[in-house]
Amino acid sequence: MVHIFQKKKLKRMIFIFNKKRKKMINSTDKTATIIMKYLVTFCLIILSANSVAAQVQIVDSPEPGYEERIISAVNEIRIIDTHEHLVTEEQRIRQVDKIDFTYLFKHYAKEDLISASNDKGLIELIYNTDFSLKDRWELLEPIYKAMRTTGYGRVPLIAARDLFGVSDINSTTIEELSARMEAANKPGWYAYVLKERAKIDLSFQDNGHQKFDPNFYRHVERFSQFALVSSGSEIKNFGSQYNMPINDIDDYLKLLR
Repeated sequence: MVHIFQKKKLKRMIFIFNKKRKKMINSTDKTATIIMKYLVTFCLIILSANSVAAQVQIVDSPEPGYEERIISAVNEIRIIDTHEHLVTEEQRIRQVDKIDFTYLFKHYAKEDLISASNDKGLIELIYNTDFSLKDRWELLEPIYKAMRTTGYGRVPLIAARDLFGVSDINSTTIEELSARMEAANKPGWYAYVLKERAKIDLSFQDNGHQKFDPNFYRHVERFSQFALVSSGSEIKNFGSQYNMPINDIDDYLKLLR
């Protein structure tokens, strides 16, 4: 009986305490909210300070010239280029009448020129060597200004500077740049650019069914024409091209191999 009485008395005391506490909270609600905000802010500041302090490491400063040492070390790394679409050196040499400063704007830089001009036909004229360098530069200049700071737009500038010793591409340099590019278009140019300057030991060539110099390249065969067929007539045409009739999947796989 005494134990039951004590439990009831304890419950009564807790009830009275909670009632008084609720009145106290209601009467000081605004004050408590303000105090809580300051408290939370203070705690966050302390936590942030501790976090920053934990991340700070006191180390000795590097020896002067560390930037150049990093650049030099990176430039000495030899690499394997896993995806290329380079023309062969023989093909490039045969294009002697197509080699001028606009050759640096082929491939992805060309796509940025098209985006900047919104006129693919106009961009094609820039590569047309039937027109003079001056005339083509007048077409290119305003478009070039709009794309020269893009990633691909920087490539022609870097090539002009590092490979041909021309610091900028503008109306006063295009003739000299074109002359230097034409003079460099001879056997051995790829050995200089790929092996010596770029430190590329091998490039994987994604240029269709061709033979490439194994000193520079490894060939990657394309099979997209087999995978992307959309009709039976296309399959039959494949058979005709390779003089092999295709009547079922086994024939098709045999042709693929």
